Amino acid sequence: MDLFGTDLPVDDGFAWCDAPFLQALKRGDWVLLDEINLASQSVLEGLNSCLDHRGTVYISELDREFVLSPGFRLFAAQNPLGQGGGRKGLPRSFVNRFTQVFMDELHRDDLHIICNGVYGAHESIAHVLEFNWRMHQATMERREFGSSGAPWEFNLRDVSRFMELALSPSMLENGPKPVDAFVAMLYEQRMRTRSDRHHVRALFRSVFGRDLPSRTPTLHITEDTVQVGHSVLQRRCTATPTRLRALGGQLTYAESLMTCIEKRWMAILVGGAGAGKTALVRWLASVTGNRLVEFAMNAGVDTSELLGGFEQVDVQRHRSRLVEQVSEL
Repeated sequence: MDLFGTDLPVDDGFAWCDAPFLQALKRGDWVLLDEINLASQSVLEGLNSCLDHRGTVYISELDREFVLSPGFRLFAAQNPLGQGGGRKGLPRSFVNRFTQVFMDELHRDDLHIICNGVYGAHESIAHVLEFNWRMHQATMERREFGSSGAPWEFNLRDVSRFMELALSPSMLENGPKPVDAFVAMLYEQRMRTRSDRHHVRALFRSVFGRDLPSRTPTLHITEDTVQVGHSVLQRRCTATPTRLRALGGQLTYAESLMTCIEKRWMAILVGGAGAGKTALVRWLASVTGNRLVEFAMNAGVDTSELLGGFEQVDVQRHRSRLVEQVSEL
């Protein structure tokens, strides 16, 4: 369905709708399949007919065969299996249909050129690149620490996030956020054990020439804003009271979570049972007046349960939704 298309409802019934891959195949476009080793077996089997000597795709729903246009080109990209994340080895017969090109990781000089081109000359770039490079070497090459939670990736994405934070204007009156807060959020808090976090602090000292300060951010709530440390979020007028309270030790994580919300970054909270992951998100949603929708994930959940599907009209559901909207006014 994702690869070639499916039947979708139209005004007077259902009609076949081409997926982007089939559209590109018919037009003769170029296609890049990113993270190909995350694809399901059914997708790989569907690609096989495009890649062999036939160069055709048969769609049983249409009882039609589509021939690859002359200009059609297929590219694929994948990360090494050692990086985890559900990646699997592709069948040898499938891989042999491609010409393999191995690309080295970006080096410090490459990252420096990119950062200078995107963010301009900034006093923190050299130190951040050096720190990021040493983190990669210590955790992934020499494996001095960070075994819990490995494998790790410290790359251009981390440096870009650091520079985005460093160059963003502060909502606070006391000036910009300090560099130390970024390092603690982007690097130290990712480590799973206290020993690993001590190693990050030692690495910070060797690069920046000073200690990474230990700090407990303060909480300040007004009618319009919620401030935890250097992070500030606007409050909605529909803020609801809650029995939950943020403990002093959780404010550091609340500050990082609020920074992710400010920057529209997705955040994943990692911790043991009873660590307060769910409660922290519930508390933050409550004090800022945002509606929180919770969904319990399990191995049996598919996309239709998350995004929706076609079913018979339920008048009661529409009535309940209308009541919710009226109550929020």
